[in-house]
Amino acid sequence: MIKKIAVLFAIIVFFQVSCNLAPEVEEKKITPEKESFVNSKKQNKKLGDLNWWNEFNDKNLNTFILDAQKNSLDFKNADLTVEKFKLLYRVSKSNFWPNISLSTGAMRNKTNLRTFLPQGGAFKNTTYSFTFDASYEIDLFNKLKNERKQSLYSFLNMEQTQKSLKLSIIANATSLYLKYSELKKEIKNTEKTIEVYKIIRDTAYKNYLDGVYPSETFLLAENQLNQLENTLNSLKQNKIILEQSIKNILSKHNASIKTTDFDKLKREIKPLNPGLPSELLLRRPDVLASYLDVKAKASSVGINKANLFPSIKLTASDGFKTTELSLLLNQKSNVWNFGINIFQPIFNRGALRNKLKISKKDLEIAINNYKKTVINAFTEVDSLLEQYETITIQINSEKKAVSSLKTILDKKKKDYINGTDTLENYLNQKIAYINEKNKLDRLYLNLLLNRVSLYKALGGGVNLLKNNEYRGEK
Repeated sequence: MIKKIAVLFAIIVFFQVSCNLAPEVEEKKITPEKESFVNSKKQNKKLGDLNWWNEFNDKNLNTFILDAQKNSLDFKNADLTVEKFKLLYRVSKSNFWPNISLSTGAMRNKTNLRTFLPQGGAFKNTTYSFTFDASYEIDLFNKLKNERKQSLYSFLNMEQTQKSLKLSIIANATSLYLKYSELKKEIKNTEKTIEVYKIIRDTAYKNYLDGVYPSETFLLAENQLNQLENTLNSLKQNKIILEQSIKNILSKHNASIKTTDFDKLKREIKPLNPGLPSELLLRRPDVLASYLDVKAKASSVGINKANLFPSIKLTASDGFKTTELSLLLNQKSNVWNFGINIFQPIFNRGALRNKLKISKKDLEIAINNYKKTVINAFTEVDSLLEQYETITIQINSEKKAVSSLKTILDKKKKDYINGTDTLENYLNQKIAYINEKNKLDRLYLNLLLNRVSLYKALGGGVNLLKNNEYRGEK
């Protein structure tokens, strides 16, 4: 009998596959129409494998990023979330297969005979059973198929969302590293400036005692020194805050932070490649996630349409049932049944129609969100490219200013050595030169941060360098 039921199930499944009565679901066509990224092995690579930060050619930065990927709790949660949605997708796939279960049991019954016999009494017996049960839902209206598609797109959506999160974490970690490197240099320069100011203050005080300078000159030098020391304290406080942020990313309260000299990082900045294709934006994780959300919402429309039609479910069982345990597996104790259940909503049909309307509205919202995400992506990249041009112009101008101050400083130093100028004038010029170099370093930091933001805006894994072939994923 089991073979007969299995053959019958196979015939019904074949009929279901060949004869589809599902209602048509009108899908909104939006770009990208091709879903090549779904099955692309390259697209499924972790963002950590793309290594866009190698452009900075900094071993310390590479080690720092690897530690962040390895130890960050946010990274681990992202991977766990993706695995969770992957398992949910596998659960949805199981609905396409029959549910088969084995049940065995023993039941003691007592029947009161007073209803049937005047003399009353009771009848007791024990029933033993051993059966295979099977059920299968015929997906004539593609409800299960759309549920599987919805689960798939939800899984892929979450995968891209978590990639976007990882990209943000890496970009944030890289930015913190660059800021920390620049801040350490600025602190050193400020300490040098303080030493110069101390010499100026002491010289002014000596000249004041000798009656050469008025007291105001000494007090002004003292006030400038105090202001600079306050600036140094603020910089050191900012350093502590950056260190704490870096430790939070590494999920280590005692993490050691080793950075490369900022001057070396400045030298690694190369011009951008002007020929970046606009299609790069369509591979951003947030853009792909938004697109997949549209596909999931479209599948939801199909599910709600199918809910308006009858659901058909086949049930069958085969096994043994007897009151004698010794005859449990005897062919004479064989029992079986086969049936079909059809469920058609009637009184709640209005609610189902409204759910369908809601799902269509959700689809329209998802499409608008996708368009908004794409527009924001183009706007973000365009803004960053304009910012890059502005910073580049500022750096070129500031380089000229630093070069001019260096020439003046060399002349002041020569004049001081020859006795034609004062030490104070030379030191003031040196302070101006150091301050201008700090300003140039901050511009270089902005340029580095701009590069990080641009990599993030393009989804990572892109070669932005001039005179290099584009290496992004296809």
